[in-house]
Amino acid sequence: MTRKLIGNITTSLCVISLVTGCAVNSSKVADTKPTNGHVNGTVISITPIKVPDTSPNVKTFKMMYWSDNTRTVAYMSVPIKSGSYPLLVNCHGGFSFAMQETHVPSPANQDTLEGASSTFIQVVPEYRGYDDSDGTVPGLDGETLDTNNAIKAVESHYHVKPDHIDLLGTSMGGAVVLKLASERTDIHSVLAVSPFVGWDSMGEWAKNNLKNPAASKWYNDMTTVYGPFKPSSPKYQAVSIDYTKIHAPTLLLQGTADPTVPWQSVQFFYNELKHTNKNTHLILVPGAGHGVHDKAGQNDINQWYVETGM
Repeated sequence: MTRKLIGNITTSLCVISLVTGCAVNSSKVADTKPTNGHVNGTVISITPIKVPDTSPNVKTFKMMYWSDNTRTVAYMSVPIKSGSYPLLVNCHGGFSFAMQETHVPSPANQDTLEGASSTFIQVVPEYRGYDDSDGTVPGLDGETLDTNNAIKAVESHYHVKPDHIDLLGTSMGGAVVLKLASERTDIHSVLAVSPFVGWDSMGEWAKNNLKNPAASKWYNDMTTVYGPFKPSSPKYQAVSIDYTKIHAPTLLLQGTADPTVPWQSVQFFYNELKHTNKNTHLILVPGAGHGVHDKAGQNDINQWYVETGM
């Protein structure tokens, strides 16, 4: 897994940091309590932290919460002024498969909150198995659960504006926010940068393009872990994205020189999504790599947040 902190994205509202890694090869969480365990999304602790270059009108915290009976970490920025605010969920990249690894170095950390805005709450979840979170790397379904539980934890302590959760994810985090958008009804917008698109779409694209070396590698890695490609099987559905249930405005931003996520797989997902979500957009940035951190990509992100009114 490679690690990169993408440069700060300046919008008319604030500075947002994209956090990537690599995708190596109901409106609320329905199951809120694991068997014989702690309630998902229950806050264990909220500890003030110092983050450089942050507005004096914002407080920053490290939060510990329960997710699937595991102590899980998230970083937060919260406006000092009381009130109801939009929530930005900023999801980092990582492994595309579950792994028996724990405390894996994460591309996200408290510095992701640098330049945080006083106009919304921001949460940066650390999935289980990453950084200071306990447990092991859970894969797409588990990372989506962890993020849902981070949202629940935030909502239990702060006033989140109804139906105004904005999702931002890079690499594997892109898959997490797309899957979240298919499961929740309170999503205001989705921005997926260099996104892994779930094993159903990735598998279908790869299966039909096996002469492409990248597609062949993705397909072989997938079938090695999950067995023969059967998108309807429970094993595959757990790590797939039901694009027919994504109704929020969605932008997919992808570089054509991405060495990690093939741009063609994102194009394939977009072609599926646009049939059921008319407010979906794909921007392919010529020559951009993983994370799309060139100036053209930054401008596209800025414009997206202006148009969606985050």
